[in-house]
Amino acid sequence: MSTQRSHAVPRWRIVSAALLTLVALIAARSVGAQAAELELTQIGSPIWRPTDFHLFSAPASPFPAAFDAVVDTLAPLDGFTGAYTPHVPPYGAEIAAGMAAGGYVDRADFLADDIVRQPTAVYFAYVLVPDPGVVGSSRDFGSGPIIPNAITPIARDVDVWLDGALVDRLLGSDVNTSGDFAFDGFSHRPVIQAVWHPWDDDLEAGPTGSYELRMSMRDVDDNGWDLVVPFVVPEPSSSQAALAGVLGVLGFAAGRRAPG
Repeated sequence: MSTQRSHAVPRWRIVSAALLTLVALIAARSVGAQAAELELTQIGSPIWRPTDFHLFSAPASPFPAAFDAVVDTLAPLDGFTGAYTPHVPPYGAEIAAGMAAGGYVDRADFLADDIVRQPTAVYFAYVLVPDPGVVGSSRDFGSGPIIPNAITPIARDVDVWLDGALVDRLLGSDVNTSGDFAFDGFSHRPVIQAVWHPWDDDLEAGPTGSYELRMSMRDVDDNGWDLVVPFVVPEPSSSQAALAGVLGVLGFAAGRRAPG
């Protein structure tokens, strides 16, 4: 008479397999995320334009050290936290090169943890270039296309809207041109903005929902551009909820095994 043996699979192996499956599902979702489709509207007759747009999540805490590290990765030659390094054009893909160097990925949808600063924030980055500009000197060359100092400062304003309501009036600022006053103008200027929850104008709103970054840029002649950058922070999916449940089970099991 043959004897059949039953081999019970240890519970921790079942949980681990489920955990790996859920992590794979969430990773696939992140990799498949699409870049944001922004709206860009010309105002007046600017001789400059923004280009090389990127929306992504990256570390922001501890601030400002983490923010400075991201900025230096995106634009390592532009002297945000150190000395400026002259470099030749073209400049329209500098942010893209920094994105690749930092391993950052363009996104249009984010997890809630991506926007709460602990550990990450949502970043929007682009670069201003002459279009067509004028010919003059800059930190990068003796003569070439520039955005002239005569039309600066370029004033910039950014607001955060969530589900159709204004939730954060970010401080307006001028695009920094202080290093170019000894020259006729500047050849280009990277602009990098980080936003994170909670929102100053509505501390209870979010972090999930449909967002828009609405921004305007104007030179001293009131020419410039308006931008609308949409993105979403959806409610946690079933796979993410299940992952949280699995992590809870693992934590409970670890607690049961802990010595008294």
